[in-house]
Amino acid sequence: MVQLILQVHPSIRPKSMAGELHGQFENVSILQAIRMLIENTELESLLLNKGGLKPGLLAFAGKTELVSLGLLTSTIDQDIHVRIVPILHGG
Repeated sequence: MVQLILQVHPSIRPKSMAGELHGQFENVSILQAIRMLIENTELESLLLNKGGLKPGLLAFAGKTELVSLGLLTSTIDQDIHVRIVPILHGG
């Protein structure tokens, strides 16, 4: 099992929601793990569409942007910290 920590930028998450979500996963992609973590929460409709992350959002693991590199569908094989930010987050 590996751990995924999901951190969502304050400008796109509800104020009542914690800044980080944690989950343990096995044999799933990064996107599948994110879907499982935010399923049935307000974040689900704010972050996801049928195909993945909504347009206008970036997902980073370290210094790597996952969406543009097609890495969201990669299977998680080690602990990962994913940060989701809007493209126009203002720094």
